[in-house]
Amino acid sequence: MRAPAGLVLAVGPRRSGLSTTLAALRAALPPDVALAPDAAPDLLILDPPPSPAAALSAIASIPAGCRVFSSLALERAAHVFGHFHALGLPPALLARDLLLVVAQRRIARLCPTCRQPDRSADLRQAFALATNTWLHGVTVTACVPFPGGCDACAGSGFAGHALAYECLVVDSGVRALAEHGSIGLEMEQALFAGGRSLWDYGLRLAAGGVCSLGALRAAVREPG
Repeated sequence: MRAPAGLVLAVGPRRSGLSTTLAALRAALPPDVALAPDAAPDLLILDPPPSPAAALSAIASIPAGCRVFSSLALERAAHVFGHFHALGLPPALLARDLLLVVAQRRIARLCPTCRQPDRSADLRQAFALATNTWLHGVTVTACVPFPGGCDACAGSGFAGHALAYECLVVDSGVRALAEHGSIGLEMEQALFAGGRSLWDYGLRLAAGGVCSLGALRAAVREPG
């Protein structure tokens, strides 16, 4: 957050809280970091852009010494490189100006009053790989909504939303991958292994009984 200039992106579907995340990141900036004029992010938020040239000119117009915040309707953080590569911007050039990408999903949160334990075989299968690797030793207390809910949740079984996310901090390692043309799946596997992916964060929420496995699957594409 103390980098002198560059681009910060929040990605995900519409109504997934992207504007709220960008506002929170703006609020966390040190007071001496300059923000670009509001017109600059508006050029980037068009998805799809009116033309490849418009998207590329928006990147090129990042004012010197300023931070630009914007959002895109993409599925994963690493997809930013493929998105702009398809528009004609090489990954290495994007990595030069890109600072941070946050991919996120809103997941229906279970009602804490009436949720009940999930002991299904489907749950055990979904958690098998994680509990043998990056989730090893963690007690899984997964739950499902109570049929018919309760008074506290107005019969829905859910209460609000939780946020699953993954963060792509563009450092020297990411720039090296970009320079070698590693985008898409190759970059995802290199950067988000070992419990760091969007799905994995959602599994953590499900393991703690915050959301159900079904709600996670409804919000995030399951790998494999």
